[in-house]
Parts: sequence; C-alpha cells; structure tokens
Amino acid sequence: MGYAEKGKTEGRPYLNYFDSSITQVSGEMDEVSNDGVDGGDLGLVGADYNFSSHIEPVYTVDNAMPREVRFLQKQTTVNMDIRNPDLKQTYNGNNMELQFRLMDSGSQVMESFKVRGKLYSQNTTATVGQYISNSLSLRQDSYQDSPTITSYSCTACTGPGSALYIFGTNLENTVSIRFQNDEATDWYVFGDASSYYTLRCIIPPEAIDGPIEVETLGGIAIGPPYNINANTSIWNA
Repeated sequence: MGYAEKGKTEGRPYLNYFDSSITQVSGEMDEVSNDGVDGGDLGLVGADYNFSSHIEPVYTVDNAMPREVRFLQKQTTVNMDIRNPDLKQTYNGNNMELQFRLMDSGSQVMESFKVRGKLYSQNTTATVGQYISNSLSLRQDSYQDSPTITSYSCTACTGPGSALYIFGTNLENTVSIRFQNDEATDWYVFGDASSYYTLRCIIPPEAIDGPIEVETLGGIAIGPPYNINANTSIWNA
C-alpha cells in the first residue's frame, strides 16, 4: 500500500494514512485492486490492525515494587472489508497469513504488519443502494515470540553441579531446560526487560553431552551440542 503524509512533525514522525493505494497484492487475494468493482476485481474498502498483551507483575511480601513482570498471552487481529458484488471469492480454513507493508512514494517500507493465525470470522453485508461486501477477521494468539539459543558459557565448568549460562532471545517464561539424559530443576532468567536474553541453570547430575533444549510459553528452542565434562569413569567400571 502507498500512503500520504500529513500533519506537523514533532520528535518521532507520525503518519496519517489517507488517499491510500494498493501497489501489490499476492497469494489467494490477488484479485483485490484499487479499481475494485469498476475494474472487475475486488475492492479493498478498509483494514485495521490491533495488538493486545496481558502483563502480570509478581510481588513478594513486604515489597511495594514487583519482583518481576511477566509478559503473558498476546493477541493480534486484522480485519479487512472488501467490496465483492459478485461473491466470486470466499476464504476458508483454519490457518491464514496476512501482511501489510506501508510504503512511501519511493517504495521504501515505512511500517509492516503481519498476522499468522486463524480465520475466525467471515461476514457478507448487503445494503440497498450499496455494494455487497465481505469482512474477514484473522486472529493470532500467542504468549510470546519463539525462543532461540545462540551460545553457552560455563566458567571453570566441572560437569554436573556447575552453573551454565544459556544465551538467546525470548527466554522469559521458561518452563523447562532439558539436557541429554536429565532435566534441570534450578534456573532463573535475567537480562533486558523486553527480550530476556540469558538463562542461568545448574547442570543436573545425570546430564551427558548433547544438545540442550529450552521450552518457554512461546515454543521450544534446541541449542547446539554442549560438552558436559561429566565424570564417566563409573560407566566403564
């Protein structure tokens, strides 16, 4: 979509979108165009994008400030209204993806919105003297972005019982850390309030060499293999 800029700029530029035009459409909705019904295609009347996030502070006794802030369920929705006089195209199925890229006259992307989720609503509206229109609503429910593991660090590591640092992104709300042959029971997260990039855990007693797996509310990350340096002399007794 193209956009026009309007208004006085103070500090961070803000955009008011008016007189917008569609410059490219792909995928299942490739019949949507600027000409709309006059051009024989479907006409996009309007679209809106919404985001909400549930945030929960955690307090301890005799402390007025929260110990931590948990970022829980997130919901992203996008709604589209399309003029569709011939009802020639409908959409169905659970999983869909919609992406909007708002560009300036030089085709530079200024803002981008994407929703990958479930089509939970599709309505047809008919009013005397007006075009028939379809309304599509797509919703994505998640708790956080998928976690990633980038590297490990263990100073003077002697195997099980040592403190291991796991670096990555989106590691908040960790529910388990699984080593090969054992699972950690002692860990905590710290780092930037928006990304939580570090986990500190104690290597469990039965852990052996291999990849480490971290599970959060946003998904599962499998890191590269890690050498535990466990004492294996008893295995060869």
